[in-house]
Amino acid sequence: MPGPGVELIGEEEIAEVMQVLKARALSRYGSEDDPNFGAKVRKVEQEIAALAGVRYGLGLHGGGSSGLFVTLLGIGVGPAMWSEHFVDRSLSQLLAGLADRTDRRELLAWLLGRGAAPTLGPWG
Repeated sequence: MPGPGVELIGEEEIAEVMQVLKARALSRYGSEDDPNFGAKVRKVEQEIAALAGVRYGLGLHGGGSSGLFVTLLGIGVGPAMWSEHFVDRSLSQLLAGLADRTDRRELLAWLLGRGAAPTLGPWG
C-alpha cells in the first residue's frame, strides 16, 4: 500500500533520484568540484534555509523522531535537561499508548531498529 504523499512523486522526482543513483553519490558529503557529486542534499538544505529565512537547514531521514530530537536540541533542550518525570512517566505513557495501537512485537522491533515502523490503529 503506498504511503502518504506518493501522489506527489512524478517524473521530475524520479529523474532526480535516478541522477543520484547513476552518479553513485549517495552521501550528503562530497566535493563541490566533483561533477558526479550533485550535492543535492546540501542544495536542498540551503534552499529550505533560504525559504525559512534562517542560516542553516538540515536534511534528516526517518519517521520524524530525528526531527523532534534535533528540534529539541535546537531550542536548547538536550538530554541532560530531560527531567526524570519526562523519561519515567511521559515517555512510558507514550510507549504504552503506542503498544495499545499496534502489535507489541512490531513496535519493539521498530524501537530497536530491527523492523519497519508499525502500522498504528486509532488512539483508544
